[in-house]
Amino acid sequence: MKTIAKHLRITAFLLFSISLGGCQKGEEVLTSDSSESPSEEVQEVVVYSWEEYFNPEVIAKFETETGIRVRFEYYDSLGALAGGLQSQPDAFDVVVVDDVTLLELKDIRMVRPLDHKLLANLGNFYARYVDQEFDPGNEYSIPYLWGTTLIAYRRDRLPDPEKSWKLLFNPDLKGRVALMEEKEDLYAAALMSLGLRMDSEEIEDLERATEFLSERVAMVRPKFSALEGIKDLIATGKCDVACLYSGDAAILAEEDEGISYFIPEEGAPIWMDNLAIARESKNVENAHLFLDFISRGDIAAENANFLWYATPNKTAEPFLSDDLLADEAIYPPAEVMSRCAFHANPSLERLEAINRGMKRIFDQARSEIVQSAPITEEESNSDSE
Repeated sequence: MKTIAKHLRITAFLLFSISLGGCQKGEEVLTSDSSESPSEEVQEVVVYSWEEYFNPEVIAKFETETGIRVRFEYYDSLGALAGGLQSQPDAFDVVVVDDVTLLELKDIRMVRPLDHKLLANLGNFYARYVDQEFDPGNEYSIPYLWGTTLIAYRRDRLPDPEKSWKLLFNPDLKGRVALMEEKEDLYAAALMSLGLRMDSEEIEDLERATEFLSERVAMVRPKFSALEGIKDLIATGKCDVACLYSGDAAILAEEDEGISYFIPEEGAPIWMDNLAIARESKNVENAHLFLDFISRGDIAAENANFLWYATPNKTAEPFLSDDLLADEAIYPPAEVMSRCAFHANPSLERLEAINRGMKRIFDQARSEIVQSAPITEEESNSDSE
């Protein structure tokens, strides 16, 4: 039974990734480099990541210390991450991957077991961030950064917003809300708005969340986008409220005093990004060198200070910025953390229910966009004939 359930789970994941890939421009793999191919003599490691997710000075140090060139390929959504790795399994070496997606990539054998003998800094992490349910014994990954999913808003337009997930679904903000396309975060927000557990496995709860989302999408007309699009919508003032990751919200707020952010009173999902190695990597030893370098305390701190994200690396703490440690949206106090939780290891039933719901929500959102589009002169003349 366990084997059958695993195969069904894999099928559900693949179908959902394919369905996203067919309808979203964000599924394209982006590169930071030119198309010029490196010479055969150049040692390199290809990192598949969110854009601007490493301190450039850290990368320069790695290249200087090792003589290995780092080349980046970018994705802009978790669906794009999975789709890119499936379509080009030997194009990447190191993969930056969240906890839930890592579990799914393990199921479809897209990542390889790590050689712990090559990872001298593996013991540098806090116990609460290793040996997680999604990767027992850290067989496939090491922790990179962690944070919360929260709400960013334009305080120059909403000086005193409701500090709740319900804010994202408030009809008074019609057309002014931006939502990420990530299914787990969207359902967590809906479930908590309904007073339910963000990690509920009850099908009845998930169906209630789907109905709630369907109703509120019609009333609020939110703008769905990948991460970079969400950041642009709130930064340019095209939206007043957005669901965002903690570090991205903090950077936007630093750049624009009209933007602020908060962890909702109901709590928030905790996510953890990890570094894994693609199963078909062409540079396995270089990939291990990269993982071990990033796990050094001083290097982990340089990344965290630059990106304004929390690090799971305990040896980084002496090097961390006092301002970063004092930011309660990045390092929440114990009372707030008690209301936050990692995304659970989803069951097959939960995964299928959410995938069905997401298809319904996206189909509905696209339909409403088409229906609300202005009629062109050509269409008007056609109708009058």
